[in-house]
Amino acid sequence: MEYFFYCEKEGGLKPSKRIGTIILLSILSVSLIWIFWLSLTPIIDRDGTRFHLPFARLWAENSFLYFRPYFAYYDLNMLNLDWIYMLIFKSGLPDQLTKIIHALFLPAGGFLMFRYFKRKYGLNWGLLAFIFFITIPINIRLASEVYVDLALLFFSTLSLIYFVKWFESDMTSKKYLIISALGAGMAFGTKYNGMVFAFFISLFTALAVSREKKDDKKSVKSILLYVFIIFICVSPWLTRNFINSGNPFFPLFDSVFKSDLSMPDELIKNVSGETAWRIVENNDNFFTLLLLPVRLFFEGEDHNFLKFDGVLNPILLLLLIFLPLRGFRESANGKLCLYMFALFAIIYMTTLYSNNIRVRYFISVIPILVFLNIEVIKYLSKNTNTYFSIFIIPSLFLIYNLIYSINFSGNLHIIEYNPFSKESKTDYMKKYLRQYDNIEFINNNTPRDAVIYEAFTGGRSYYIQRTFFSDTNPLDRYLLSLASEGASKERYQLFFKDLPNCDLKATHLFIKTNDFIQTFFNMNADKMREENKIKLSGFIEFINSLKLLKYDGATFIYEIN
Repeated sequence: MEYFFYCEKEGGLKPSKRIGTIILLSILSVSLIWIFWLSLTPIIDRDGTRFHLPFARLWAENSFLYFRPYFAYYDLNMLNLDWIYMLIFKSGLPDQLTKIIHALFLPAGGFLMFRYFKRKYGLNWGLLAFIFFITIPINIRLASEVYVDLALLFFSTLSLIYFVKWFESDMTSKKYLIISALGAGMAFGTKYNGMVFAFFISLFTALAVSREKKDDKKSVKSILLYVFIIFICVSPWLTRNFINSGNPFFPLFDSVFKSDLSMPDELIKNVSGETAWRIVENNDNFFTLLLLPVRLFFEGEDHNFLKFDGVLNPILLLLLIFLPLRGFRESANGKLCLYMFALFAIIYMTTLYSNNIRVRYFISVIPILVFLNIEVIKYLSKNTNTYFSIFIIPSLFLIYNLIYSINFSGNLHIIEYNPFSKESKTDYMKKYLRQYDNIEFINNNTPRDAVIYEAFTGGRSYYIQRTFFSDTNPLDRYLLSLASEGASKERYQLFFKDLPNCDLKATHLFIKTNDFIQTFFNMNADKMREENKIKLSGFIEFINSLKLLKYDGATFIYEIN
């Protein structure tokens, strides 16, 4: 079966090899069409409507330095792609272009993989790498959303590929090193998760030179050049953040860079929000938390935070067990692949235990995994010459991705949507945009200068045409903290009259009251529930004093007197 992938031969391709190329090209074509079709679906995704598009639109209406102090956790982020989204709004173009642009970064990254492996092993290996890259479940899902992660994926891929080319040039090509650094810098400038990738790949440039060349002077020069280019790339955002908050990395490193902007405390002291969430809601224990690095590849589920909010392909991890084989370690690419594995492991584990656990937060390691997977399959095909290595492994990989895509299309209800019909888009959003009816009610029944305070409804503010305030955490830490203190009705009234980090006064409350109360009980052990009831009495009294405007069975809209 090895002939399926080896394409070079004098006089052209053998007929059997042409068949392999045709099959791979067909799979690739269908995958690209599928990705483009996903990018045409209406904008209903969580972070797109909660963060990226609301900010890009406000930025277009105001200026580069504009930000909302009460949303500083989001607005003072690395925003390369949001800057492009801002140009869409400023030009008056349809907002659907933001989703299309985001999706295009996926095939762009796949093309980088294709070009590298085509030159190294031949056309069919390049096509296989392209297909592997773009069909991974989390990548497919992200193609249907207006996030920034696919741009981070592209820039991480650019950085990785040119790091590899620099390594393969015997670490002599300054051009490859500079391009790799530019990719790392752009990844950092796209999202803070890219900082982890940029930091460690910088260290690996110095490590590679030091270990392979035994030249410490060149090692220092390499890392200094690399880091300098990275900081040139992110300097606009660091400068902007410093001007607005006093901390160029806000909200990170707050113990080093003091800021006037205050953030609410974590809900459980001395425990990260992610760990607390998993212990309270999922009954996780020490052993299940210890297995998180493996569980991430096997237990993922879209839109379920307790299941990592995304899906990976388990084969990405399983193929790595072949890396320690003596034959592989001693192969021509063995040393490079061990560097790549070390880079993957350190970025993966650092991200895992320093952030909330979402599959897309690990997107910068996907290029490394695809690179290693292709190298392992290539090694197995050359040294074992079995159906398993050359045909069954790629087939299982693609079948898994296909099954995911079929299920995903059902969950996205894609057959109900015609991208070329305005009526179809409206009907789709009425049906599947969370809180659509309540958003329409707010837009049509509140004053233009209303300030909407949101809690436990999802925070989808893009379609709300009013000033919008919410906690940046999935749980509202402000209200839960007040409840934990047993705040009185008057304390709640005072809080809504003077909202944190701004001069805003809330005029309306948009809340799932029962979810708030249930979460409070879950987070505060009280077998008889008597103490918690007493603590919540102030909240209940406050709620009862408000004017109810709308109730849909789960969500309340109140006017605050």
